[in-house]
Amino acid sequence: MARHRRRGPGARAHFDRGGPPAAGQAQADLHAVIVNAAKVRLTGRKEEQKLYRYHSGYEGGVREERAKEVRAKQPTRIVEEAVRGMLPKTKMGEAMWRKLKVYAGPEHPHAAQKPKASTTGAGAAKKVTSKSEVA
Repeated sequence: MARHRRRGPGARAHFDRGGPPAAGQAQADLHAVIVNAAKVRLTGRKEEQKLYRYHSGYEGGVREERAKEVRAKQPTRIVEEAVRGMLPKTKMGEAMWRKLKVYAGPEHPHAAQKPKASTTGAGAAKKVTSKSEVA
């Protein structure tokens, strides 16, 4: 199984280009623009239970925020951290991370680059209607 098959739609935008497999350096040249990040849904009770941690830089400065607090302050951070966790933890992954642009609403300043809509997002996902379809 290809290594990128297990990754989510945000990270998949960097890997699946519809062409033949390319060298790693060519994949780092891809840019991804994700819009409507504020509308992302979390399943179950993740809105209250999921924790986002960061460090202030001071001794003992580990901070924790719940997903609903993060959504109120920075709605793009939920998507950014999810995609970042799917990317490789290498120099190439860091290069791909720098080329990811996430926006809370539908407007973005990249219209001049004529971005193409991806079919790997939530709109393309099959709706599961019964538990037998999950397996």
